[in-house]
Amino acid sequence: MHYKKHLHNLGFKPYKNHFKYNSIGNSFTTNNINYTGTYWFYECDEFVINIYDYFIKNNCILELPSPVQISSSEIIFAYYILKANGKCLTTSQHLIAKSVIVKKLKQNNTIHLFLYGGSSFKNISIIFKNKIQKKYNITSESLNTLCDLNIKFKEISVLDHIGKLMREICNCKYCSNVSSIFFEAKAKECLSIILNEVIPYNSIIHEDKIDYDNRIELVAKYIDGNYASNISQKLLQNIALMGGTKLKETFSKAYGMSITEYTQRRRINIAESLLKSNNFDIKTISKLVGYSSHSRFCVIFKRYKGITPLEFLRYCEHCEQAQ
Repeated sequence: MHYKKHLHNLGFKPYKNHFKYNSIGNSFTTNNINYTGTYWFYECDEFVINIYDYFIKNNCILELPSPVQISSSEIIFAYYILKANGKCLTTSQHLIAKSVIVKKLKQNNTIHLFLYGGSSFKNISIIFKNKIQKKYNITSESLNTLCDLNIKFKEISVLDHIGKLMREICNCKYCSNVSSIFFEAKAKECLSIILNEVIPYNSIIHEDKIDYDNRIELVAKYIDGNYASNISQKLLQNIALMGGTKLKETFSKAYGMSITEYTQRRRINIAESLLKSNNFDIKTISKLVGYSSHSRFCVIFKRYKGITPLEFLRYCEHCEQAQ
């Protein structure tokens, strides 16, 4: 409510019956001397998603994100530019479409963009709050390593991956229940890329302060929270501070199964709960838990549950009718 009041004071008005962006979020419209268009945001305990969709009337400076949205001392801020004509005053770089920038920000240290009049500006950004940083043991020291992705990354595939995630968020039209799960999965997948590619090895957890059991527990917790994402082996090695062979052996000893099986079981258990809720169809559930292939999902489900998702769904319906 505090942020909405802040937007109202800036001249933003609620955009009712606006269906361009997902209805689970908050849409606002603005028309001031410098720009006109739509602003949309979705907020939960761990992150905030912002979409700015403006036509720039006159040369102006735009501050991202609003300092009001930064409640903790430090945040991770990732933004993807779809359309822009101007310059980032914070990084002294020209704004280029399909570019990504990741920064550590404080309330008094936001990003300022100089935008040229007569141009379109469309930007999608994610604010990762202090809560999710603590959850994954991201230290203040490791945040100091954050820099501009379009400078740091030489492999275009990394930029494409983040850009694809951001566009999927922007285009999401699922219902509210599905959207909240979808946004969480995509935001955490984006964070996993940042952890994997930006924060270097040995910066997430200090070796002299943690034992093997705690390291493996952190790996399991990360999988629990990011089961729908494509988690790389390298990222898990960075979290555990172990080589690939050592990680596999230690994890298997601790949990009695491989990392792959643990991830699959986590996905299928979530899928089972979603099937019981009877709110989603099987194809939607398969995507929500991380399977792009519906047939692959059915095979894995039967492997661990003994029946197919359709058979399980019919069983649940039979039980409800019997009651």
